[in-house]
Amino acid sequence: MLTKITLLLARHAEHAEWEFELTAMDDKSREGSSQGHAFLFIYTVARYYVAVTRAHAESNTSETGPDRDDSTFFGDFIDAVASNNPKRALTRWFSTDISAETDLAAPAIRQLAFEFLDRLTMPAPDFIASDVADFLPDPYESDHSVG
Repeated sequence: MLTKITLLLARHAEHAEWEFELTAMDDKSREGSSQGHAFLFIYTVARYYVAVTRAHAESNTSETGPDRDDSTFFGDFIDAVASNNPKRALTRWFSTDISAETDLAAPAIRQLAFEFLDRLTMPAPDFIASDVADFLPDPYESDHSVG
């Protein structure tokens, strides 16, 4: 997912192309290739968002990080991802109605994804993937995969 997100952002993909890719990931999921892909996609987009804002803050000392409203799902979720706390992110995810959505192309998931993506594309940060990679929070690992 991270590679797909990176490539689409680098290509400055329009919403229609993102929607096509989300639908394609839904189709692949229905074939049994993944579970919980809506949460994982949003978590991955959030990781990329955190990395870009961190990289941007380092290259521009006047900025300290992303602007956010502490009372929003968006801000709480970003904080959980940025602090490498997937359990908190998952708890926050399940505290909303959005967690009932399983399809990436569902309107609520699309809206949340575009909230992240639009924030990434509006200032048009031209970071190369290797620069952003240095700032990525840890990937999501469920309790089952942590040994």
